[in-house]
Amino acid sequence: MVSAVKEIAEKSMSRGDRVRKTYMGRLDGDYGYLVMSDEKLLFVKEEGFIRKSRSVVLNLPYEQVEGVRSESRYELSITGRDGKRHGFVVDNIPVTVIEKSFSDLVKPE
Repeated sequence: MVSAVKEIAEKSMSRGDRVRKTYMGRLDGDYGYLVMSDEKLLFVKEEGFIRKSRSVVLNLPYEQVEGVRSESRYELSITGRDGKRHGFVVDNIPVTVIEKSFSDLVKPE
């Protein structure tokens, strides 16, 4: 399943950009996967039960990200420089794990 998500995400990525992290959850109520690559944040929306369809509904290069911060233990707020805010909700890991992954990718040691 995750390989299909990676394949869809890669269609929105530039040559040489690679998927680094993938987190399952809901973005603005839509189920799917938050994908972090070397260059951007993507959200691959997944619909359907038996026949799944997938599409990229968020394609945000890191230079257009204003901030990523936790709102609660399982909710993350992603804000773009255009002022748009997206809520990402997970149910299996604390969002601090996702925040750390984001900061490690954007500001590598």
